[in-house]
Amino acid sequence: MNPAFRIFTPAIAAMIAGACGTTRDSILFAREESSTVRLVASSDARPIANTDVRLRPDSGVGCVQARCAPDGSMWRGHSDATGRVAIPRKIVGMLATTEIDGYMDDLLDNATLEKNGEWVLELTPRDATGDGPFALKLFDETNSREPFVNKRVALEFSDMYDAKHTVVLTTNQLGYIFIQPQIAAIGKHASLKIPHFDLQFIRFGDAHRNVYFDRASGKWDHDREL
Repeated sequence: MNPAFRIFTPAIAAMIAGACGTTRDSILFAREESSTVRLVASSDARPIANTDVRLRPDSGVGCVQARCAPDGSMWRGHSDATGRVAIPRKIVGMLATTEIDGYMDDLLDNATLEKNGEWVLELTPRDATGDGPFALKLFDETNSREPFVNKRVALEFSDMYDAKHTVVLTTNQLGYIFIQPQIAAIGKHASLKIPHFDLQFIRFGDAHRNVYFDRASGKWDHDREL
């Protein structure tokens, strides 16, 4: 199975928030007895329904707060017909990796609390070898953090020989762009450009996939449409 996302307790939030890039609302700080997370595919917004979900303690941690299952897993869940799965708070006291076949993402950084109070995790598909696109979700910081939908964006990066490249992409209905894994593997000094917004630099090694754009000030806004 592929590791899909990690969850941590509020007790260790302060120690890891900065390292993990968790600077905004995070399920890390949820206080409910259980958190219901709706799983959807980032590519087309369809629910990841009737799918097994498993939380397994990281190696070296061990099952010290709950009884482990015979195969070493600490907790198993299953999403319902709408893609929702309830994760009990009592089992998030351990550094655990959650596994979902065919998908991968980081719950700590990337689960989003929607306006209706529901947690949503948009997962990026992976093939049988674990390969897949590098997904980024782009937000308009000046417009209530609304995602950019059907927006053209330029990805600029240098390759291993320091040659510069530009690829023009378009966000989907959820605000995602999907970067070819070959680019993510060799790309460096990468940035994203949306006309009339500040340039945003990205690192392909980051787990945190949300990117927030501020509108460029008048005197610096010389961009034309892509």
